[in-house]
Amino acid sequence: MCVKDGSLDYIIGHQTLLDEVHVIRITWNSLLSTYVIYDYKTVDKAVQATPLHGKVFADCRFAEKYLDANTYQIGIAGTYFDNNDISNYWVAKFDTKFNFTTQMTVSEDPDTMEMARGVHIDPTNDMMYAAVEINKNKYHNRTVYEPGAKPPEENANIAIIGFARWGIREWITVCGNEEFLDEFADMRAHGNYLYVLVNSFSTSYSTNSSQTDIYYYRLRYETGKVVKKIIYGSATDDYAYSMQENFDGLFVLAKIGNHFNPHMNNDKEWAMRDGESTIALIRMNFDDQIINIEGHKISTLGMHHPTYALVAAKDPTTSSELEYIFAAHRSNEVTDY
Repeated sequence: MCVKDGSLDYIIGHQTLLDEVHVIRITWNSLLSTYVIYDYKTVDKAVQATPLHGKVFADCRFAEKYLDANTYQIGIAGTYFDNNDISNYWVAKFDTKFNFTTQMTVSEDPDTMEMARGVHIDPTNDMMYAAVEINKNKYHNRTVYEPGAKPPEENANIAIIGFARWGIREWITVCGNEEFLDEFADMRAHGNYLYVLVNSFSTSYSTNSSQTDIYYYRLRYETGKVVKKIIYGSATDDYAYSMQENFDGLFVLAKIGNHFNPHMNNDKEWAMRDGESTIALIRMNFDDQIINIEGHKISTLGMHHPTYALVAAKDPTTSSELEYIFAAHRSNEVTDY
């Protein structure tokens, strides 16, 4: 969805019957007191990127006001299979100001299975970033391994790819654990940096390989260089769901365990209420420090707890409080959560 100042302007959808991605313009009909479809445009897609398989990802960012209308840059990413049944990614960028696709890239990598896992638009730096799951330890001469290491033959990692104007691939950075499967969580751009979250096992806090910790990365937007990498976790399962940013920090929605580390003070750690696993909103500054954690015990939330933080913004009625909106899966039970 493309929303600005409470106004819903566009919805991005995948028309599976025609295998088309549509940018749908929405307008408010005061007579009917509801939103109606004004028109839609189809995002350009290469012939070989048909059909798309699995989830199609989209990210919409406000660009500017033009002729008294909100305009947006929209990033879209999906996965297709080539003639040899090798999965590849497709990414595109759509500009509502001109109503056409300004970028479109297909990977066509014959040696690596790739699956799109996320996309993010950075209007400030005129960049688009894609998160791609890969099944190789080495990807376009990039790896998570240190020099001299001898990695196993294959191991799925997450590749973050930076695209400049006109879809030029500027850089690739591979994130995650050296030996265990990784899962992309979310990414957000602010200033000169891209902030990335990945879920994977680490030996920093747990000895059970079925559990995950949270890998945090801060990358330079123009080169993809890793400026900071931190593994956050506890002795139990820790899992990042989503991330949002505003003018003074990052907000991470995550499931975390008791004695969560590291703390900004090296002699302390984050303790959870009653020592239980918690659904937490983690507030961070842009210099990699956790400022505060607010949470609620999972045991009292029911099985359908929030997994997506929609808004982290200043409450308009006060200068000191923050307000948040969350989304959770609905249940099929008599009592819905």
